[in-house]
Amino acid sequence: MNDFDTVIWDFNGTLLDDVGICMDSVNTLLRCRGLKTLGSVAEYHAVFRFPVIDYYRAVGFDIGEDGSGYDPIAHEWVREYLSREKDIGLYPGARETLGALKDAGIHQAIVSATEYGMLMSQLDRLGVTEIFDGVVGTGDIYASSKIEAAKKWASGRDLSFAVMIGDTPHDMDTAAALGVPFAAVSWGHAAREAFPDGVPVFDDFREIREYLKV
Repeated sequence: MNDFDTVIWDFNGTLLDDVGICMDSVNTLLRCRGLKTLGSVAEYHAVFRFPVIDYYRAVGFDIGEDGSGYDPIAHEWVREYLSREKDIGLYPGARETLGALKDAGIHQAIVSATEYGMLMSQLDRLGVTEIFDGVVGTGDIYASSKIEAAKKWASGRDLSFAVMIGDTPHDMDTAAALGVPFAAVSWGHAAREAFPDGVPVFDDFREIREYLKV
């Protein structure tokens, strides 16, 4: 029986349906440089990782051993992403699930590797900001890790009956750092196979609601 009183959500790829525009954005940058583009979600899953600088290296960007080439590429990618972001929304069933949890009195928070201001803009545009008791983003656009920000948010909070739901192994590592159980979704930035046996992996929000009993 899952008697959770708090759900900690990842955002991008878990609630926000942005895998496609993430691929489109990086492919634009790759194409401009004459590099091989990602032709399928499976190819994207094979290379995407945290810290994101390692993902950029994996797809072929010349970042340099010292990482000095990362900053301009990261800014260019964000511009491409934001030019497409207005056309995307939450995954089917996400909004209804968030509402059902709120109605049930379950606390909800977002812990994301997205820069905080950008994250808040996305939540405001989607009209879901008020659903969350806490919103945790990072201080820059480089998506290196969200673990320290998550631990700072969690300090002094009772997470004895919390669960984290995300779409990447980095979310799983974040949950471990917070000392809370983790469950994954199959539709995000990592493939189902990225998660070890024993981690629940959901295929739709109906399964999440059954798991959370709302």
